[in-house]
Amino acid sequence: MPIDDDAVSPRLGWSTRTVTGSAAELHRLDDFDERSLTLCVPRTRAVVLGSTQDAADVDVDRAAALGLEVVRRRSGGGAVFVDPIDSIWIDAWIPRADPLWVDDVSTSMSWLGRAFVAILADVIGAGAEIDVAAGAFEAGEHGRSICFLSTAPGEVLVRGDSVGADRGDRFAGKVVGISQRRDRRGARLQSVLYRRWEPGRWAVFGDAALARALDEVAVHPVDLEPADVLSRLVAHLNAGG
Repeated sequence: MPIDDDAVSPRLGWSTRTVTGSAAELHRLDDFDERSLTLCVPRTRAVVLGSTQDAADVDVDRAAALGLEVVRRRSGGGAVFVDPIDSIWIDAWIPRADPLWVDDVSTSMSWLGRAFVAILADVIGAGAEIDVAAGAFEAGEHGRSICFLSTAPGEVLVRGDSVGADRGDRFAGKVVGISQRRDRRGARLQSVLYRRWEPGRWAVFGDAALARALDEVAVHPVDLEPADVLSRLVAHLNAGG
């Protein structure tokens, strides 16, 4: 699994790297020590199930026909779709002794969400309001099966009168989905955002209601290169953001 070490920042700064591998290999990464950001680049397209998600949500024959790997991550939430080109997958890891560590899981991802808001606000578009979700986790009817149909505190959303006009409200979509895995060493916060979103490329759900729900997912794509997002994020965090 190729690893490129991009930068090593001062103590209490952030190290960054880019790792290429299968989605399963990338989820098995476990060599974390001090705070770090990892740009994960999957070799192939994959559907990634949450740690407790029902495997029956996905029709494996449909996934195979679409050339999709089906894997399971150790963090919670619903299915996430990763692609070598169309998605941007960045994992942040912090040890328990890190100043950013928060015991309360309902707010423990908010620092990362705020960092994404700071680095993405200039590319979201006029008339849009980008902010961090707060309050309780909201799954709705199908959010436990499809990540971008739920809203967890710390995730990044877009609202705005112009961009949300087609829905008749001010919600325009989720920009960044975040989940986390915590253990005795620290927390791995896994985030994904999309450069392009075409639900037909991810039509792996056998249940008719889930298939319809996938077409209703409100994703707000980001027109940036993955390496650009990583460099923006590390620069912001190393500056104390």
